[in-house]
Amino acid sequence: MLSIISSLLMQHIPQDDPLCVIDGGAQGGGEGVKWGFLGRKSRVDGFDPDADECQRLNAQALRAGQSHYYHPVCLARTEANKRLYVTRHADSSSLYKPAEKRLARWKQCADGQHIFCTIDHLGLSKTVDVKTTSVDLWVKSNRIACVDFIKVDVQGSELDILRGAVDTLGQVLGIETEVEFVPLYEDQPLFADVDSFVRQQGFTFFNFLYSHSGHFAGRMASPVSTAFVQNPLLRPQAAGQLITADALYLINPLDPSWPVSKKLTLAKYLKLIVIAEVCGQIEYAFELLAALRDQAAPIDKPINKEIITAVIRDAARQYLAQPAPMGMSA
Repeated sequence: MLSIISSLLMQHIPQDDPLCVIDGGAQGGGEGVKWGFLGRKSRVDGFDPDADECQRLNAQALRAGQSHYYHPVCLARTEANKRLYVTRHADSSSLYKPAEKRLARWKQCADGQHIFCTIDHLGLSKTVDVKTTSVDLWVKSNRIACVDFIKVDVQGSELDILRGAVDTLGQVLGIETEVEFVPLYEDQPLFADVDSFVRQQGFTFFNFLYSHSGHFAGRMASPVSTAFVQNPLLRPQAAGQLITADALYLINPLDPSWPVSKKLTLAKYLKLIVIAEVCGQIEYAFELLAALRDQAAPIDKPINKEIITAVIRDAARQYLAQPAPMGMSA
């Protein structure tokens, strides 16, 4: 995670207007780590059915002095009591039933070294009843004034959560969602379904975030396990069928299709730049900065041109000073 531009910009975001994140599937606290560098200028609300994990993450955030809060409830499209299918590897549990016949054919290598049969992780262990709520209902009932970023990684229920957030999405700047290209769970929505819905909400697809080789499935019937170098700057990925990935969507206020009358607050625009950089879209962050400098950004009030010129200059200098694997060039 890189935060060069973000660190330079955050002093211009009001203390009482933190970057607010909803984390659906908060197991492990990854979003807390991602946004933790912002200190009190970030707020993370995480949701996970594991009450013990939520308690651990709340204690961890309290010790760190962070405004991060974890709630032992599942996000879904509606408020209801639902059945949770708990898998052998608990962080793969889902509101959808594992597609075990398909999973039994696959093998994976999540850490790049140890191969396992997919069903050994995603096979059904037990079912439990859980409470669910929707993003829109939670935002309204808790009088949350602002949501800037939504991350959902809930093993098949991502589209359900996003459909339960249609009112909130109008103020959201970015979405990171897990997507599947073939069903890991019975009757689950796939990437095409999620992509179509998210685009209809006004977001632009930016990238698939390949976090580990476990996103690929090999075949149990094969006597060999193969690998290929997907990117010469990265370690070899497992070869095989790409079954899942994390998809990044952002709003794109510089696109010609953006409504002329639609203005962002300056704070929202600065948060979009921060989100773009933290999510790896560094050049987009610089483009947004350049539009701000040139007074071409659709914002409600201008910012001092010299301030943004200095941010661009200082950030570019720091990025160009990074080691060669960064892939930066003048």
